[in-house]
Amino acid sequence: KASVPKDTLALLLQVTQALRRVELASSSCAGRRCVLRLSREGMSFGLVCAADDARAWADLDPRLFERYMVESRARGEVLLHVSLKQLVRALQKHSGDAIALRLAKNARAAPQLRLASQKRSVVLRTDVPVKVMRAAEAGAY
Repeated sequence: KASVPKDTLALLLQVTQALRRVELASSSCAGRRCVLRLSREGMSFGLVCAADDARAWADLDPRLFERYMVESRARGEVLLHVSLKQLVRALQKHSGDAIALRLAKNARAAPQLRLASQKRSVVLRTDVPVKVMRAAEAGAY
């Protein structure tokens, strides 16, 4: 769970857009997903397209968030495959607002990265599908 203030949301959007540009510029990135690592040390993004091609990482310190908490049985971290295209779109929908960010499940029990913001009495919620990874799968990231 994280409470993301407006200025951190702007930074998060810039980071994901930059990673998306790397993804689009590399032919070997087609169809690849970004790995999002949530840990007590912060939020990290990793994009590895091919062994000899584009690699990009970004780390966000937990102090950038108003509230940041990770609960996991796997060494205190959660690893997620996420589509940068979908994540950028979701962040753009909430642009200019503070958001709450959390891992949730939809009606079919599929994992989602949920972004929620509120303007007056209207709550905007956007779910981004993710795949939860096992720690052993994250070796390249």
